Amino acid sequence: MDEYESLSHSKWECKYHVVFIPKCRRKTLYGELRRHLGDVFRKLAQQKESRIEEGHLMPDHVHMMISIPLCNVLVCLAVWMSFGARSITDKVMVIVPPVAAFVAAGFEHSIANLYLLPYGLAVKSWAGPEFWAAIGQGAAAYPDLTVSGALHNIVVATIGNLVGGSLMVGAVYWFVYLRRRS
Repeated sequence: MDEYESLSHSKWECKYHVVFIPKCRRKTLYGELRRHLGDVFRKLAQQKESRIEEGHLMPDHVHMMISIPLCNVLVCLAVWMSFGARSITDKVMVIVPPVAAFVAAGFEHSIANLYLLPYGLAVKSWAGPEFWAAIGQGAAAYPDLTVSGALHNIVVATIGNLVGGSLMVGAVYWFVYLRRRS
């Protein structure tokens, strides 16, 4: 569990402790359902490029320690902080640090990829020999830049952004501002 994730310019450890509680705390998580929940949660986490580090199925709730990519946290932080800003200037100022950290760490975002990957494919396909000579490489130096690779990247990044944005920011926002206190 003391393992750090990394890219070429960054290292991070981002984990969430999640607790699921069935309605009215019914003891429904044992028996036939219990045998399958661990595999189901692990497969769902893998689909979102996340990992369940540890989990415990109790009779009336589930504890999980989930490791997620840091990029989701930075994007969500920028969005969440902008909601608290009052003017356009404030919004721009509060999103700069998380966006700068996102770019400096080399993370990917679905909206950026919708521009950059097709642009890269166009350059790879149509750039003249003078371009390749100027950068000192050829199109063959980028074998992983393909249409299918770009589509896969965009789909995976979009799913990650949707999960990070809707679940992580939404849950925190609800907890801090909207839940009813007794």
